[in-house]
Amino acid sequence: LIYIFFLISSQCFAGVKYNFAPVDHQFDSIAQALLIKEFTSAPTPDASQALADMERIASRTNNPQLRARLVFCQTRLGQLQANPQEAIKTLNKAKTLTQEDFDYDRAFINYQLAGNHQRLGNYFTSYQLLQQAIPVFAKYGDDYSLGNSYLLLALVYHNIGEYDSALEATAKARKHYSEARFPLNRVYFMEGLIVHDPPKETALYKLSLAEGVHEPAMSIQAILNLADIYISTNKPDSATLFLRNAET
Repeated sequence: LIYIFFLISSQCFAGVKYNFAPVDHQFDSIAQALLIKEFTSAPTPDASQALADMERIASRTNNPQLRARLVFCQTRLGQLQANPQEAIKTLNKAKTLTQEDFDYDRAFINYQLAGNHQRLGNYFTSYQLLQQAIPVFAKYGDDYSLGNSYLLLALVYHNIGEYDSALEATAKARKHYSEARFPLNRVYFMEGLIVHDPPKETALYKLSLAEGVHEPAMSIQAILNLADIYISTNKPDSATLFLRNAET
């Protein structure tokens, strides 16, 4: 498998930067390619091969930092299907392998840990982990990861009924996604969850759909949420019509 090699420390592609401190040029080039595919929502049919190549390099070099990066790359790529309890164990293992001066690696692990703790309802733990990750992402000017972190923080606030704080966090997510030139469909979707006002929810979910062609799973959820709003506001015909149009 042939990869394009990037200038690891400074290369910026479509608003996303690879901020991991260089350890092995080949390993980090593969990892950067995967990050760019995530940012652009490009399909990753070769992800398993990429991970196999990264594992081979980490094994050959016997470098603990590469082993840590391999672990959280594996966890991140399999996140949607992962058991959050198992993911937390795996990510904590990666953290023990991470050297203290690799602060960006630790922040990335903390962000992923925060997401898995949120899925388990461990909201305070998730909040604490995000408070550790956010200053590091800010230090590196990583607007994409800051956008992700503030959006997850908004979800945590939403989970505990702190809706004003949740909207403040989405405003920060919007700012950083805009700086990274990343679509705002995730922000609109989150705001739709938070506002608890049918007309506003409807407008926000429609905005999410308009910008969300690159993330079909979120668009499908936005469609279902819109249908629920129409049904709850006694507009079943609108719900049916909307779902039929969405199928096309």
